[in-house]
Amino acid sequence: SFVVTYTFFPALLLLLPKGKAASNLGSSNSFIRALGELTRWRPGIIAVLGLVCAVAAYFGVSRISLDNRFAEYFNPDTEIFQGMRYIDQNLGGTIPFDVVLQFDPYEVDTFDEEDDFFDEADDPYPERYWFTRSMLDRLEQVHRFLDAQPQVGKVLSLTALEDFALEFNEGKKLSGLQIAGILGAIPEDLKLELIRPYASPHTGELRLSGRIIESGPGFDREEFRQQIMAFGVEEVDFPADGVAVTGMMVLFNSMLSQLLDSQISTLSYVLLAVFVMFLVLLRSLPHALLGMVPNTLASATVIGAMGFAGIPLDMMTTTIAAICIGIGVDDTIHYLHRFRDEYARWGDARVAVSFSHASIGRALYYTSITVMVGFSVLCFSNFVPTVMFGLWTAVAMALALLANLTLLPALLVLTHADKPPQPELRVQA
Repeated sequence: SFVVTYTFFPALLLLLPKGKAASNLGSSNSFIRALGELTRWRPGIIAVLGLVCAVAAYFGVSRISLDNRFAEYFNPDTEIFQGMRYIDQNLGGTIPFDVVLQFDPYEVDTFDEEDDFFDEADDPYPERYWFTRSMLDRLEQVHRFLDAQPQVGKVLSLTALEDFALEFNEGKKLSGLQIAGILGAIPEDLKLELIRPYASPHTGELRLSGRIIESGPGFDREEFRQQIMAFGVEEVDFPADGVAVTGMMVLFNSMLSQLLDSQISTLSYVLLAVFVMFLVLLRSLPHALLGMVPNTLASATVIGAMGFAGIPLDMMTTTIAAICIGIGVDDTIHYLHRFRDEYARWGDARVAVSFSHASIGRALYYTSITVMVGFSVLCFSNFVPTVMFGLWTAVAMALALLANLTLLPALLVLTHADKPPQPELRVQA
């Protein structure tokens, strides 16, 4: 874009015949003019409003959350949304997760070698003696806890199999001898389907498999994972490393958390790079610091508004802040560059703001409107994160434009004293 703008575009203009200037070429924009007058004579009020927005944005950002709700990522009239909703409501949930409980692993020499009654060499499935009543009771506690959570759909484990066996035992829990007898009588092919997916005696692990109801009430997935861990440790008396929560739910949440962390790092790098660029271009520390304010405030305000509205960050919206600063900084550079020239020419910050609004202010207005319209096109997508990204980025660009035409000039008026103008520059004007 940069190369084309400075090579192909001007070359094309030189080849075109000279046209007639538009009648509105020198006309002013009433909206820009009103912002300029407000900024010139009420800079203190604008600065206070900017401070209020910053405080509100701080509290809004502190309320932001992360969420991956794939069932709600598509419009209700799409087939994928209807299919996922049906699975959620009728088939026990969409996103799977596993809880792995760690026990002592099975040992081959558990029994006395001289005991002829327990001869493991002749037992086709000696691991069945690893499944004790105490072990299954602790497993049941965790199973019932997961079943009681409103966001959890179907939960499968050996507890579900034992619940089925209770129907044939008058509702009484199976004894250790009954458990060993039933496990020994189950055919090998059924063990592959009913036992081994949920138990590994040689590693000492019992597994519970659950699914999250995506279309249900919203919840913090990391907090839910911590609740499972805390229940296993505090209520069921597992060691801290004896309970592990894994599966797609944890993977998606971890992916989003790492994406957010990377975006925070990226945002820090962007802010530093922009600040250094301001120092190089403007050769003024005060101007470089002032130039950071409008776009940073616009990005923070958008994220804060999402926090107050209860809209969580997802894989798309985490990039809004960095993109807003990266694009909005163009307006800041243009305005500061023009203001410096006008201030050197007139020696009055208010007059410099007026001339800056009348000239470069119009360019900022139309370029920002163009960018906003471009991002707004994403609102026609069927993928909800794309819609939210386009909508909130357009809002962020609108706020950046407003901040660059109000807060930035107001700060310039408040921080620049009147000085004698340069006569040669005033004559040229």
